[in-house]
Amino acid sequence: MLYFLGSRKYAEAELAQIWMDQVREVFGLNEDDGPRRLTLGNVVRFVMRLTREKPSLMIVDECQALDAVAPAFWADLQGVWDLGKDDSRLLLMMGGSVTSIMRRIFDDAGEPLFGRQDLSLTLRPFTPGEMRRVFLELNPRGSADDLITFHAVTGGVPGYAACLADRTPLTREDLLRWIFSEEGEAFRTEGDMLLATDFRTESSVYERILRAVTFGADTWTSISERLQGQNLAGYMDRLENRYGLLAKRPALFASGTRGLRYGFADPYFRFWFRFVEPAFCRQLAERGMWDALRENCLRSWDAFTEGTLADWFRQIYGADPRWTMTDAWWDRQGGNAVDLVALNEWTQALEMADVRRLPERIDLKALARKAEVFRKACAPQLQGYGEPRQRGLTLEDVLKAPEEL
Repeated sequence: MLYFLGSRKYAEAELAQIWMDQVREVFGLNEDDGPRRLTLGNVVRFVMRLTREKPSLMIVDECQALDAVAPAFWADLQGVWDLGKDDSRLLLMMGGSVTSIMRRIFDDAGEPLFGRQDLSLTLRPFTPGEMRRVFLELNPRGSADDLITFHAVTGGVPGYAACLADRTPLTREDLLRWIFSEEGEAFRTEGDMLLATDFRTESSVYERILRAVTFGADTWTSISERLQGQNLAGYMDRLENRYGLLAKRPALFASGTRGLRYGFADPYFRFWFRFVEPAFCRQLAERGMWDALRENCLRSWDAFTEGTLADWFRQIYGADPRWTMTDAWWDRQGGNAVDLVALNEWTQALEMADVRRLPERIDLKALARKAEVFRKACAPQLQGYGEPRQRGLTLEDVLKAPEEL
């Protein structure tokens, strides 16, 4: 087994030499064995020849870095693989952490490796149900507020969750204290690193769009107004489909593009753009004013995590086999909105929920009025359904298993 790491800090010849040294060690070769001209493509070609007699696994981790180190590598690999794969017994696995580049390398019809992968695996964040189990294993006495904070700042990404679990007791206070401290710099700068890799050109437009969404612009019109009418079509499409940062969501049963709302697809970036990226937050961090940063975060934390809470319950209900369709609903004017609607299209059960952090903020009378508007607006789709069950979901329900809700 060979494990190679793509790294931007080396020139191609240097990286090829590092790879070749490992090949010689694993296969027991002499120092003179190997290709005369050291390139990454030639190293792979050499290994493919060796594996005619000795089946092997080659892993290239963080392979998207090779874009910068050896731009011609992918075309070289296409030729090497096409010519040698039938005689070789090599299993080549390539992994990367920048989804947009990985999609381009392997899924873009114009790229050399298009159509040559046998299997593609996408590692996704923990679901809320998985986050709950992980959290309770790590902090059995933790509160619901601690759990929703843990989810809000990591987005369920296992690497982020492990980073925080290794360094904090996973309480809300300790999580925010560590993130907004000198020790938390690597966690805070993760956003800068990922965006710098993704947005190689015109990054300012993408970031202005994401800032607009951060501070309340959730429709095409409102985002366009924040950007002074700039043409957004290409940028919005790439933010959604290439970079996976934005997600557009229609209201339940809605058709067409009217009424679409936009939000962050990645909870980590929703947190990062709100509390780390703003210029005044960066200035406070540069001056080491950690208490001020934490106070800024805590000042709006309850309102911020109420959105996290609504997403949490929509995902919990969406994974529950008792429901076949779950989403939020709002009318075209936006005056009536329901945080969660769940339906079972076979049993024709219907449930609607108002989601708030605190039980005293649940307004079931208002929910009943919205439910009536919803039933009238969606009458064709709700034929045969009875009266919806109406309920409130709060922070107190976060620690419950789905079957307990």
